[in-house]
Amino acid sequence: MDFINILKKHLSLYPLMKEEDIVKLAYQSAFGAAHFSGDLSATTKSIAEEMTVSKTCKTAFEDIGEAVRLELSSPVAKALGARLVARAFVFSAKNGNSNGKERFLRYINEALPFANDTDALLSLASHALNSPPSHSEIYKKEYEPHYRVISKKYARALYAAVKIKEATEMSELPIVIAVDGPCASGKSTVASLLSYMFDADVIKADDFFLPPEKKTPERLSEPGGNIDRERFECEIIRGIMSGEAFTYRAYSCFDGSFSEKAVSGGKNIIVEGSYSMRPEFRKAYDICLYSDAAPEICIERLRVRNPEKLNRFIEEWIPLETEYFDFFGIKEAADYIIPNDITEEQI
Repeated sequence: MDFINILKKHLSLYPLMKEEDIVKLAYQSAFGAAHFSGDLSATTKSIAEEMTVSKTCKTAFEDIGEAVRLELSSPVAKALGARLVARAFVFSAKNGNSNGKERFLRYINEALPFANDTDALLSLASHALNSPPSHSEIYKKEYEPHYRVISKKYARALYAAVKIKEATEMSELPIVIAVDGPCASGKSTVASLLSYMFDADVIKADDFFLPPEKKTPERLSEPGGNIDRERFECEIIRGIMSGEAFTYRAYSCFDGSFSEKAVSGGKNIIVEGSYSMRPEFRKAYDICLYSDAAPEICIERLRVRNPEKLNRFIEEWIPLETEYFDFFGIKEAADYIIPNDITEEQI
């Protein structure tokens, strides 16, 4: 949704919006929460206090462009609790867009026809570049805003985080989470957030690319054969099921070398990457997540991320993944499917 439509929607929902509120919306849409500089402890305390006074809200998210406003009184926020909401917010802020000045100024220019006082809007926008804007007093009084801004690429995983929290509360031991899904569907992004929220070590299935000597026609004709499953079983699955700290060898497909990586004992673990949910691996997992995205979205991301390898993705790697997903029913086997767009979530 472009900024004009976002602004129109907010003006219809909050007709008492003033120039300050338009500037704040434009600022958050352009920068997310990248201006945040507080600490986790203080943020957790602040969120906990706001959760006790905010009105009940059934809508979890308000769309503001590349980010959303997570309503602190919504069911998903309350299910997560102040500690995990704070961690999601802080992580999103630390990894936010701090270079949104050009976009912000464009949004302000687009918002001019909607302002009652264009001079005030421009003045407030100029000041916002030096000091993050605040809501107007009338907005605070009438609408009592209690939310935190979180990038959509992270917010899409918050319902899955609720499932993980429930699993941790039911287990006396650390839990193991698998995140599978198409290439460029956001698996690594989701894993990075969940690792921060739940203090988990991350194991990447990409470290188990099939080496050239194993890429026989027979092997690649097998559904899900494009991973060194024997080594993954020996080094990862056995290591996880031992319940102790362990090390494994990470393979580099660039030069064929191996490097040693360590996994802590007594911590949650996230196994992330395509082929991580092969049936024989699932015995080691407590919860399986599928990161979803339409093929055209994944291809466009790959076009930006790896233009020199795009044809190989399209002609070789994506077909192998698709065959694996279909043959083993990977999406259907997941405990939770993470949608590509946060607006697809149903409360």
